[in-house]
Amino acid sequence: MLKRLTVLSILLSLLGSPRAFAQIADTSAASSCRGGYSSTFTVNGAVQNTLSFDPQTLSAFTPQTSDTADAEYTGALLWEIINQAGLANNSAIKNDADRKYVMVTGSKCQQALFSIGELDPSVGGGPHQVIVAFKRAGHTLAHSAGFAEIVSPADKTNARWITNITNIEVIEEVAGPSPG
Repeated sequence: MLKRLTVLSILLSLLGSPRAFAQIADTSAASSCRGGYSSTFTVNGAVQNTLSFDPQTLSAFTPQTSDTADAEYTGALLWEIINQAGLANNSAIKNDADRKYVMVTGSKCQQALFSIGELDPSVGGGPHQVIVAFKRAGHTLAHSAGFAEIVSPADKTNARWITNITNIEVIEEVAGPSPG
């Protein structure tokens, strides 16, 4: 937990945000870092409904394709998955969604952080949307990738591509000044 807080603090300082997170991602699902094949993942955190996905439920989304330098990936938009869980917004806070982030965790505890703004097509999500891929080059993903992986085609490197997804958590930032 301390390691996660340190990483989030560093990311926030790099992003220029002086605020701390009100809700730190639950590491219990990924605490074992066992690695290996992930057959399901959960969407939780600042959402209205905690949801679980498996190959069948993930493939029920309208398929999106993303051409990358190494292959064509097919999957569901990460934004649509978050919307299905229902982004929990406080209408009393102007632009409340802008204070939220999405942390994707894989079975080896690798993580990637996305802002809601870069996922939401009405804000900053462009033509190269982040997808939760379930196919590569028209075929089911290799066993080593699990049934789903994050593909972020706009990234210059594959640093935020997470295989064997176990958890997708919406994290909410605390409004107000940072503690001393």
